[in-house]
Amino acid sequence: MYADFDYECFEPFDRYLMENKCHFAMEPDTHRRAFGKDIYFNNALMITPPCHPFFKFIIEHLQTIPITYTGNKTLDVLSSTGPLMLTNLYERYENKSDIHLFPAEQVSPWTQNEVRSYRNGTANEEILEKKLEKAIAIHYFWGSW
Repeated sequence: MYADFDYECFEPFDRYLMENKCHFAMEPDTHRRAFGKDIYFNNALMITPPCHPFFKFIIEHLQTIPITYTGNKTLDVLSSTGPLMLTNLYERYENKSDIHLFPAEQVSPWTQNEVRSYRNGTANEEILEKKLEKAIAIHYFWGSW
């Protein structure tokens, strides 16, 4: 199991560690729509059994692609090693039943803008608290890379 430093877990993930599936965290719909994707998940929370074929697929991809820089740091990270890269690989991967995608309401209940407004003290905390009702974790999207 891997979790970014800007992830806060509210419950243990032990039961997922025993499964023979990869697990990833979906991002909020606004993030998905920004990239025109039907599905959009991140690498901020990943759980996998040893030698899983999808992780092998990811590693093989990373070993064979050239690294390019567009000058847009955020887009470069998202598309080379981040959520956009993972989502694109998932779209090409044949055995999707081996992969579990946690719904955003469970693991990314707040958008990046909501996190920002919470940190700035301008958020409607009542709305944000309501969004935490089904959450087992939260990603704060600090993007400190």
